Amino acid sequence: MEDHFIAGKSGTAQTYKYGKALKGKGTTIASFTGFAPVKDPQFTILVKLDRPKTSEWAEGTSGKIFKEMAQFLFQYYNIPPDKNLK
Repeated sequence: MEDHFIAGKSGTAQTYKYGKALKGKGTTIASFTGFAPVKDPQFTILVKLDRPKTSEWAEGTSGKIFKEMAQFLFQYYNIPPDKNLK
């Protein structure tokens, strides 16, 4: 985020069928959880996607959704930018 420090962690998990790991788009579970602002948290978000079709990795799916939601919440709750960020 350009104006705020956030803390977060992505996760990508394989899915299995008949004991064998599936590979490729639509075969993983992607997640991203985080909170912001770091120094005085005002919200927490957890995004979990089962078998995302656009990418098999969390950074390209749930991470993008987290960013959009966080940007909305910063505006909605009028959370000022972090100082000394630049």
